[in-house]
Order: sequence, then C-alpha cells, then structure tokens
Amino acid sequence: MIMTYQLRLANGKGEARQLGLQRSKIGSRDQVLPRNLKTFLANPKNKENFNNFTYEEWSTSMPHALTPSQTLVLSGGFDNPERAVEITRAHVQDVPELFSTQEEADSRIFLHIQDSVTR
Repeated sequence: MIMTYQLRLANGKGEARQLGLQRSKIGSRDQVLPRNLKTFLANPKNKENFNNFTYEEWSTSMPHALTPSQTLVLSGGFDNPERAVEITRAHVQDVPELFSTQEEADSRIFLHIQDSVTR
C-alpha cells in the first residue's frame, strides 16, 4: 500500500510553496520502491516507515535463513523505537533487557555488547 502526500510549507511572505518530498509507506515486499531512493529517504517519516517495514520483514523471513548457531538482534527500527528483537532459527522474541530509549546507535551498541558478552 502506498500513501503519498505532497507537503506544502509557507514561506516568509505567507505564500505556500510545494516541497518535492513525498511521503510513502511501504506495505509489501512486492511493492516497487520509489525511483529516487535518496529523495524518498530524505523525508524522516519515510525513513521510519521503511526501517519498520524492513525490520518486520526480517523478523518473518530471517529465521529460515539462519543456521542453528546464528542469532540476529534487531533494535531501533521498529514502530516502537525502544523495541529489540532476537531472531534465531527456532524463534523470534522480544528482548526486554535490550529495550532502550537511546536514539544514537553508538550509545545503544554498548547495551548489545554487554548482552553478548554476558550470554
């Protein structure tokens, strides 16, 4: 499903000007992505929607691609940015001890390092 919006902003003179940023939502893995991905991802909401779609898609498709000894942990890209998910061949489950309000990946990675060395 694609939802597209044209954004309009008022300039300093009170006149509206149209921005070239469209808002689209990726709703299916079969959906064709916008031709100019850089422009598409320039809209922060598009980036959030794209990340969430990718993380949800990986949560359903990755277990089959992993070997029994592999574990993939995803965080920060879901609709709930605090959410962290562990994916193995056997299961997909939330990892509450890795839930975090840290927005920056370089800060958040320390939680994942601590978790991996204490397992």
